[in-house]
Amino acid sequence: MDIKPCTSCGSVKGNKCLFKKKNAQPIVGSINICKCIQCHTIYLGKYNDFFDEEFYTYYDKYLDKTKEQVYDSLTKTSYMQVLKLLESNGCEKGSILDVGCGNGSFVDASLDKGFNVRGIELSQAAVDIAKRFNLPVQKIDFFSEKIEHSSLDAVTMFEVIEHVPSPN
Repeated sequence: MDIKPCTSCGSVKGNKCLFKKKNAQPIVGSINICKCIQCHTIYLGKYNDFFDEEFYTYYDKYLDKTKEQVYDSLTKTSYMQVLKLLESNGCEKGSILDVGCGNGSFVDASLDKGFNVRGIELSQAAVDIAKRFNLPVQKIDFFSEKIEHSSLDAVTMFEVIEHVPSPN
C-alpha cells in the first residue's frame, strides 16, 4: 500500500492505515486515513498535492441562494466569539486575512463587527458566492506575493488544515 510520510513529523516507519475506502467518484479516488506511530498524528495517507476545483463542487448548490440560506446563524455566533478573542488580544477592528474563507461567512461576520477584513479562497464557486454578497474575497493562494506580510493584524483559518497536503 502506498502511504505517504506523516504530514507532521515526516516519519514513514510503521505508520498504520486505520481506514481505507475506495470511492466510486473518480475525482476523489481512494481515501486512506493513517496514524503515525512516531508522533501519533492522524493524517490522510494518500492524496493529491494539487488543488482540484472539482473537489469543491459542493459550493455549487449555494450559488443561487440568499445570504440567509447560505450563512448559518449558529456559526456566526461562534465567529463573534472568535472576534471578541481577537479584540481582547489587541486586534481591535484591525485588519484580518481569512485564509481558505470558503463562501465568506467569517468575512461577513467580521465586517458586521467593524473589522477591516478580506478573504482568500481557491475554489472559484466559493469566491463567486462571496462576491455575490459584495464581500472582499479573492481567488488567490496564501503564498501569493499579492499579500503584504506586514499589512495584517491577524490571520485566521477555519477548517483549512485538513485540506492542506503538507501542513508543515
